[in-house]
Amino acid sequence: MTAATYNAEVETGLSVINVLLVPANIIARAFVLAKLWAWFVVPLGVASISMSHTYGLSLISTALLLGISTEPSGTTRDAVNKSFIRAFFIYPFLLLLGWITLQVMQP
Repeated sequence: MTAATYNAEVETGLSVINVLLVPANIIARAFVLAKLWAWFVVPLGVASISMSHTYGLSLISTALLLGISTEPSGTTRDAVNKSFIRAFFIYPFLLLLGWITLQVMQP
C-alpha cells in the first residue's frame, strides 16, 4: 500500500464518520439550545420551546450567518466555489431541514 492510497483511505474513512455523526450533531445541537432557552430565555417571560423549535431556530441563524462570514476567502476560485456551494447546496439543504423540522413540530 502506497502512502497516497493510505491517505485516500483515511480521508474516505473520516468522511464516512463525519456523515454518520450528522444525526448525533443535530440532536445534540437541538438539546443544548432547548436547555439554554429554558435556562435563559424562559425566565424572561418568553414561552418555552421544544427541541424541534430550537433546531429550526438554529437553521435560521446558520443561514443568516453563512452570508456574513469574515473568513478570508483565499483565491478567487475559492470564493466562487464557496458561493456556489452555499447557493446551490447549503441553503437548499437548510431549507429542506427546516421543512422536515416543521413537519415534526406539527401535531
